[in-house]
Formats: sequence, C-alpha cells, structure tokens
Amino acid sequence: MAKDRLFRLHSMTKPITALTTLQVLEEKNIALDQPLQSIFPESPLSTIPLSTLMTHTSGFSYGFKINRWVVWC
Repeated sequence: MAKDRLFRLHSMTKPITALTTLQVLEEKNIALDQPLQSIFPESPLSTIPLSTLMTHTSGFSYGFKINRWVVWC
C-alpha cells in the first residue's frame, strides 16, 4: 500500500472523545459518577454524570434532517 493512500474517516468524534476520556479516567483525574459541571464549570448540565454521556443515554439528539448526507469529494 502506498504511503500517500487516503482513507475516509467519517464520524470519528465519539471514538476519539471516548479514548481521551478513558485515558483521563485511567490517570484518576475524573470519575464516571462525577457530575459534568464539576468537570466543565461552564456547562449548564449540572446533574448529568459523565457516565450518562459516555454511554450515549443522555437524550441529546443530533437534529437529523432527512436530506442531509455526507458530501463526497
């Protein structure tokens, strides 16, 4: 395989964020049961624990639209 080969990586935000969060958890700087506001003081989500965001059960939506597709270049 050529070194300049390109690969499309769509929607990599969740895995990268999860990996970074797990690294911080491993260093014991934060805990999964910690409220989000104690980690991010500017956040208005004071009662949501970090674990709810990590399991994607917080109830947040992407605001999907029917005719919204990835632009292929």
